[in-house]
Amino acid sequence: MVTALPKDQRRAAVKCLEPLLKVVDRKNVWVVRGPGFHDGLAGMDAVAIGETIGAREWEDGQSAGWVLWLEHQGKLFHFTHHINPSSVYPQTPMMRQMTEAKINFVDNGFPIPDVQVRSHVHNFNVATDGEGRWLFTTPCFQLRSEYSVKKIPMSVPDIGALMLWVEGDEIRWQSVRYPLAKPKINR
Repeated sequence: MVTALPKDQRRAAVKCLEPLLKVVDRKNVWVVRGPGFHDGLAGMDAVAIGETIGAREWEDGQSAGWVLWLEHQGKLFHFTHHINPSSVYPQTPMMRQMTEAKINFVDNGFPIPDVQVRSHVHNFNVATDGEGRWLFTTPCFQLRSEYSVKKIPMSVPDIGALMLWVEGDEIRWQSVRYPLAKPKINR
């Protein structure tokens, strides 16, 4: 089923998350909001999904938030939705984001995360700074939209997920990407 109705998309998101929710402790499930185009006004669709699945509450009492700082097994993770897109050179905004984190976080007394995760661009990519820090952009669960066709007509999204874990002192990861139907060529 393909639909633009938010209630149908929320139901589909919950269905997609059900297998994962069977194997994790709900107190360890955090939902990060995206922009209105993805998650409704003020990210309220993300909040509704978080409530439905029993995700952990944020400091403001909501079941979704904008920026997640998470320490796990001695590694610091920083999750937020936004990153500037680039259809030709995807590493450029990623490296810019890593550099900005070093400058802005240090200048303001924040720790520099070991891992940054962004989702806005709908494509999986990975960058490292050579000092053991990583930045990932995640696959998505959205096919092409009117907006994506307008902004980057040749874009093809990665449909799937990113899995991250810590093994000893190392960050480990695996991307999961599902095959897409090939375009129908008319003759």
